[in-house]
Amino acid sequence: MIINDQIIAGKSELNAMPKTSISEMKFLKDKALGSKVLFADQENPGVITLKSNDDFVTKSQSEINDFFGLDSDTDIYVNGYLIENKNLKLLSSSIAKVEVLEKDHLRLKTAVLNISLI
Repeated sequence: MIINDQIIAGKSELNAMPKTSISEMKFLKDKALGSKVLFADQENPGVITLKSNDDFVTKSQSEINDFFGLDSDTDIYVNGYLIENKNLKLLSSSIAKVEVLEKDHLRLKTAVLNISLI
């Protein structure tokens, strides 16, 4: 789910948000979170976009990378999809698990983060 064109959140957040705070919502069936998929068996469930007037606690991609001791511009994958837009933030309450995936010279040239959202 993408909130206000700038925050990536897990679908559980939709149930937690007051319905009165959502001004617009769309389901884009054929859209993926990113064009590059880390795991070959990922299926494309689509993306929900919504507009909300709520305030959200977020973490920038560079903050997350810095916390794990990686360069601030290191690639981040969310649920296996590469986040190509480095300006997108992640909703803190949606982050369930963060894995540091080391380079393996086959699919990863450098270490990356894979973040699982709930």
